[in-house]
Amino acid sequence: MRRQSDFGRLFRKSAFGPQEPIENYVSEALAIAIEHDDRPMRRALASVSWPDASLVFDPEQVTGIKPRTQVFLPTSKSARNQEADGPGLGYLDLVLQVTLKGGATRTAWVEVKAETGEHGEQLDDYAAHASQISPTPCIFTLSKYDIRQIKHLTKGIGWLKWRSVARAIEESGSNVDSRWDDLLTFLGEEGIAWRSLPPDPTVPDAHIEVLIEVNAQIRNRWSQAGIVWAPGALRTAALKEFSNSGRLVVTAGPLTYGLVPAKESWLWAIAVGCDNYQGVRLNHVEIRRQADSAGLPDRWERSTVRSAVLSLQVSLREYTDREDAVGWFAAALDELDAHTAMKPFLDGLAAKARSQEVQGPQGDVT
Repeated sequence: MRRQSDFGRLFRKSAFGPQEPIENYVSEALAIAIEHDDRPMRRALASVSWPDASLVFDPEQVTGIKPRTQVFLPTSKSARNQEADGPGLGYLDLVLQVTLKGGATRTAWVEVKAETGEHGEQLDDYAAHASQISPTPCIFTLSKYDIRQIKHLTKGIGWLKWRSVARAIEESGSNVDSRWDDLLTFLGEEGIAWRSLPPDPTVPDAHIEVLIEVNAQIRNRWSQAGIVWAPGALRTAALKEFSNSGRLVVTAGPLTYGLVPAKESWLWAIAVGCDNYQGVRLNHVEIRRQADSAGLPDRWERSTVRSAVLSLQVSLREYTDREDAVGWFAAALDELDAHTAMKPFLDGLAAKARSQEVQGPQGDVT
């Protein structure tokens, strides 16, 4: 995919030689954006999840933010013998000097993660350093996923999701500094956070990325079934279907998934049907019987329509966040898997494979 953002071009400019970790780079990019316009970051601070909100500042009271990056934390030494007796040295990815209404200030230490998890005991060390400072800085991680959900709850370490930053950028409107828009594009290029999905697939590129994620989930669940697409082929098939039928869907064996039009909106949809390119003979009675006997939830619609014997739909407007949309499909696949709704197809596919092993090229028994 061709990179569009200035931040992306700068990050990839040095094609040879050592390259700084992306966590360092994205910390600098975020700091640059904050320096020019701190409003999106002020909005994002309201989305930090804290174990105990009473330990930190009120984000609604923030009037300004000054960022610094790669702040050095020296090793603590004893005044008596100059031997290290405290937390080891380290570098903070991002430090935010926060000004509150009335002029008071607070400091936030931010551990930025784009691709990796915690190295060693970073957060323990940072918490130990912070405890030696008055007033004590608050600490939160900025990452796609919570790094250590349980261990640090008693230490008051918070968590800000990258997608919350993405939403804060969008909600700040079009009059914010252009570096924020560039940062949001860069986050999408690197798979860190994405823009909200448009409410209709007039330009379907972003929606197809959701289908590619669903395709990967299907590969992980039913790898033996041979019902997955290469990403490029999936994109081509989805666009062709969209052009022909007005539905942005792909079919994988008995599964059909994607976006279908409704009266005034679009629906994310997934269905189990009878038809499949593998030629496994299925009928709607068998599929429904299997689903019912295994307790597939009633939220799945049952029908006699060959292409959608079992189906589930939800409004695109409820799932414009890419990760939420992917999560909705994951939950649907969980239910199909847990309640063996794919069993008639998988059994038929296995029986067909056994039959082909017994017969020779001309249909002779070997």
